[in-house]
Order: sequence, then C-alpha cells, then structure tokens
Amino acid sequence: MDFSNIVRPEVGKMSAYVPGVRSQEVKERFGVENIIKLASNENPLGPSPKAIEAICLAAKEGHIYPDSTAMKVRTLLAKKHNVAVGNILLAAGGEEVIRLFCGTFLNAGEETIISQLGFGLHFRSSQMYGGKVVTIPVKEDLSDDLDAFAENITDKTKIVFVTNPNNPTGIMNSRDEIVKLLAKVPSHVLVMIDEAYFEFAVEHEGYPDCTEFLEQYPNLIILRTLSKVVGLAGIRVGYAIAHENMIAEILKLKAAFNVSSIAQEAAYAALLDEEHIERTILENRKSLEMLKKFFEEKGLHYLPTAANFIFVDLGIGSQKAHEDLIREGVILRPGHLWGDIAAPFTRISSGTVAETQVVIDTLEKYLSK
Repeated sequence: MDFSNIVRPEVGKMSAYVPGVRSQEVKERFGVENIIKLASNENPLGPSPKAIEAICLAAKEGHIYPDSTAMKVRTLLAKKHNVAVGNILLAAGGEEVIRLFCGTFLNAGEETIISQLGFGLHFRSSQMYGGKVVTIPVKEDLSDDLDAFAENITDKTKIVFVTNPNNPTGIMNSRDEIVKLLAKVPSHVLVMIDEAYFEFAVEHEGYPDCTEFLEQYPNLIILRTLSKVVGLAGIRVGYAIAHENMIAEILKLKAAFNVSSIAQEAAYAALLDEEHIERTILENRKSLEMLKKFFEEKGLHYLPTAANFIFVDLGIGSQKAHEDLIREGVILRPGHLWGDIAAPFTRISSGTVAETQVVIDTLEKYLSK
C-alpha cells in the first residue's frame, strides 16, 4: 500500500535522516574486522564507569515507571548552572529538546532562521511543524554570519537557531557576536542556542556561557547534551535551560515518561564524575592536536574548531574519500552531506590517541597514492 498520498504534507516533503555508517555495517560489507569510527562525534572513552554501574543498578527496577519530573537530575543541573529547577527541561537527547521546542511554539507558515551549514535536526523539526526555513549563507571562511541572521528577521520570524560551535564546521561564535545578535532580536522571536559541544568550547577564549543572558533575554533557550563530553549518546539524555515560563509551556507537550529511569540514573552518576569529564576533554585536545599537526605537515586546509571534531579538506572529494576509507576500516563523515559548499571537506571526530594515530597512518598511506 502506498501511504505517500495520505501523510501530512509537512512529512511528505521531508527526507529521512541520514545517520553515520555503523561499524557493524562496514564489517559485513567489506570484511574488515578492526574498525575506527570517528564520524559521529562520540566520546571515545565511553561512558563514565560510575554511569555504567548506575545503569546496572537501575535496570533491576526496570518494571517501575520513571520519575516524570526527573527531579533528581534537574536539581543537579540547576545547581551546576546556578539556575532554578524550573529553568531546566530534561529530554531524551538534544533531538527531543529541539522537537518539543518547535512543537510548542512554531505554527505552520512561520519562519525559522538557520545557517546554511546549520544542524540538520533544526531544519527537520522546523519542517515537521510546517515552518518555513530561511537559510542564511555562511561567510567565505564558512563561519556563521550572525549579522545576516538579524537582518533577515521579519514579522513572520518565530525562531532563530544558532549552533555554537557550529556542526559540521566546528567554528564558534564569540561572546560579543552572540550579545550583538540577542540585542537585535525582537522579544517575540525565540532564540535557540545549541551548545551541544559546550564543555569543549568553553576552553576557548571568547566563548560565552549563555546562561548569563537568561535574565535579560527571556526569549532565549539554551540546548545542552550528555551525548558528547559525558558519553551517553546511546542512553539519550539532553536538556534545555530557559525561562521557567517557557519551560512550563514545553512541558505540556512532553511525553509523560520521556526519559527512562536508566537514563536518569546514568545522567546523574555521569554528571558527578568530573574526573571522567576532564579526561574526555584532555583526550579531545590531544587528538585534535595530533590531527592538526598532520594536516599542517601535509599542507591540508582545516577549519578552526572549538568542538570534538575537525573539518578538513583532504584534497579530494569527501564522498570519494569516505567510500575509499571505509574499505580500510576508517569511518569519517563526508562533507557533501551538507551541500556543495562543504563537499571538499571531511569531518573527523576526535578519538583516543591510539585511534587517532591509526587514522593518521591510514590517511598517510591513502593520500600518498
């Protein structure tokens, strides 16, 4: 039966999300046993051992419904960010935060402003609810043009999405740039600043902690995730920080038990394990420095990054490089998925020092051919 003629028009216009290639898929297709996957910006150290212990304990009570308010985790996050519990929304990953946000506030026909190289789930969630996406071209250096964001706000604009640092480029916007944008956005237009890579970016001079702007700008919502630095990508925990009245409206749309008991306990334990978080940040720094040194030795152009990945032009088309390298057991993310402007680039996530060395050695052989 063909369902294409009975789906909602918004869904009919959408295309399916394209995830990164799975390691198991590469093993099955090419018979390669040792796979290095640096394509999805995952934590190469895995979850905190304390989180794994918490997961095992929580599984014993898997027959009991979770706390719908996620009070334990929200209280910890509120303390961590020096805000009230009512300012915190917990969700099943950052993706759910974005979808709940759009589902609560975006009406069909209203506009969302997104970078040409913006995060794909901002586009998808806008389309899902009938929003009209206004795409802002990036600058020549592929950085986001926040001045153009403000200049394109109209009486139809409902949401402005800013990914800081950007994914896939890794380029960050400075505190001054963010402040300038917020000052130009009318109070009835909502601004989501997606800070999925906050813990990596905050090390860089000039990167803002946008929680300081919440009191002055109640139209601001900040997205954070436990998928990256905390290493719970497979558990699915993300959160938002915003004005309590905004959170209250979003909670009306939230599924009653959207974050499982296992996810809540894992998140709580992982957030308390500061040593594991610091190790992850240090490993990221080492990996990126190794990659930058290799690129410079080879004369390869790469973009400045404040995240846990780097965008590099390997000198050949990213799609070809991707297809060739997976046969060698190395999975990277090809830039052509973001359109022609990004097609020369390949996104490489940081790995362990050992994984990064394998990737460098593989690239050395590949590029020398």
